[in-house]
Amino acid sequence: MLLLLLLILLLLLLLLLLLLLLLLLLLLLLLQLLLLLLLLPLLLLLLQLLLLLQQQVLLLLLWCCNCYCTATALLLLLLLLLILLLLRLLLPLPPVPLPLLPVSLTIPLLLLLLLRLLLLLLLLLYYYYYYYLYYDYYYYYYYYYYNYDYYYDYDYYYYYYYYYYYLYYYYASNYYYYYYYYYYYYNDYYYYYYYYYYYYYYYYY
Repeated sequence: MLLLLLLILLLLLLLLLLLLLLLLLLLLLLLQLLLLLLLLPLLLLLLQLLLLLQQQVLLLLLWCCNCYCTATALLLLLLLLLILLLLRLLLPLPPVPLPLLPVSLTIPLLLLLLLRLLLLLLLLLYYYYYYYLYYDYYYYYYYYYYNYDYYYDYDYYYYYYYYYYYLYYYYASNYYYYYYYYYYYYNDYYYYYYYYYYYYYYYYY
């Protein structure tokens, strides 16, 4: 009878220890979730800053490789490495494989992993929305940057075309003006010559 009581007390102590371990594990999980909730805005801010800086990174890569496709591929590779780093931060591997853990510890860890996967999915959706929303802007910015010299030369050419056309029109106008002046002066000269000749003829005869 005494032995049975000792066994019951031992089982109760084991259950109590197990409950304490579970409470401690839940407390640790809550602390991790709290840290994740605190770090999530910082991670989102970091991702947003990187997305804002990818325009300068893309221009730097364009300056280095002088190819839009290669620069875009390198930029996507850098973003993929960033996502892998975030995945490694959000999903730390447990020190013991999950099949070797007891069931009481496996289920909370699986729930924690699912929650972190959900947070990672939210980050990826945010990145997908932000990146493809402004993808056309980066494309047209690169198109303007690439064709800026062409349009500049084009405007430069038309500027000199209109400049020479203006000079030609100006000198042509002066030419017509002098021609008209010469013609008018010639008519006056002819008129005076004719008047003088008529007057001389009338006076002589």
